[in-house]
Formats: sequence, structure tokens, C-alpha cells
Amino acid sequence: MSKVSRNEPCPCGSGKKYKKCCGSRDAVSIKDVLYHEVLDLQKEARIFALTHFADDMKEDFKDLLEILEDIEPQEKEFYEFVHSFWYVLFGTLDDVQSVMDEFIHSKLPAVARPRLKSILKSWEDSKAAAGKLIEVTEDKAVIEDCLTGKVYNVSLFGDMEVSEGSFAFAMLLPYGEEYVAFPAIFDLPGDNAAHRVRTPRLAVLPQ
Repeated sequence: MSKVSRNEPCPCGSGKKYKKCCGSRDAVSIKDVLYHEVLDLQKEARIFALTHFADDMKEDFKDLLEILEDIEPQEKEFYEFVHSFWYVLFGTLDDVQSVMDEFIHSKLPAVARPRLKSILKSWEDSKAAAGKLIEVTEDKAVIEDCLTGKVYNVSLFGDMEVSEGSFAFAMLLPYGEEYVAFPAIFDLPGDNAAHRVRTPRLAVLPQ
């Protein structure tokens, strides 16, 4: 059998390019393993925050509620859930730079895989973006931040579903040349989108 170019149709008849089908099985397998390890680290980071900084997190959310006015109970639940992840990355603490920095410092010695260790270390430079999804493919979403104009490429895994053209908010962890969402890209539909992004707390998120 002659060698198949990565960009040629896959000989299996799927209709996909070879690199996106049979030619990518090994790479996809490695990518999936790494992503699941990254996902586990995300979960561990939140558990670390809830275990060691729960009181700080609650007090910070109370301060946020004083900023937000006339929100519905459902919106309060949304903010409280998002805030628990936001605080890990950007919460203000007295003795340490951030919860994530503390988690990275405590977790790095236990990470054996060099690439995973490099990814975890890069989380010191986390970002936040709120804006329009200008491109969505099977494995990537591109967010153009409405406050800074910066563009972020976000890897999509699992069942995460987002729609091109919609308004979204995401906390982003470096993942090689791209980012992964922490924990997801939040679709902000309808009239509430602009309000949510322009609240004082979200407007000053580190970029």
C-alpha cells in the first residue's frame, strides 16, 4: 500500500482527511491522556481551594454580591459557581499571590510527566476573556475579548458545546500554544451577556 499524505482523504472511506482520521489515532490517544490529566489537575486545584481557602472565598463572594444589583436567584447561582473558579486564579490573599500559585507550588513535586509539569507551571499566567466566539471548530474555539481586543485559541475536549457568534466568558489556563477553559466556556445568551461582562468585578479581571 502506498503512503497516504496527511491531507489526503483517509483510505478507510470516512470522508475525513487522513490526519484527522486513521492517521491521528496515536496522536489523539496521547492528547486525550494528557487532557484527562489536565482535567484532573483542574479538579484538584478547586478542591485545594475549598479545603484551604473556603472562608476567604465566601467573604469575597459576599463582597461581589454587594456590587451586583437586583440579580435573580438563578443568576446568583451562576455567579457563585463561576466565582469559585475565578477565586482560584485571581482572588486576593494576604500571604500568597493566589490560590493557584499555592496549588502549583504544592503539586509540582508530585507530577512526573515532564509535559504535564510544564503545563502546570504555566498556569501561573492564567487569563480571563469575555467576548464573542469568532470561530468554532470541532476541537477549537476562538474568543475575541471585548475589553482588550485580544484573541485566545481555546482547545475543546469532551462534550463542551459552544456556538460561533455567541457571547461567552471563560477563565483560561495555558495549554501549550493554546488555552483550556477552567472549567468551561460559559455561554452568555440574550440581554444578560453585556451586563455580566460589564460588572465591575469582571471588568477588572487580569488579562
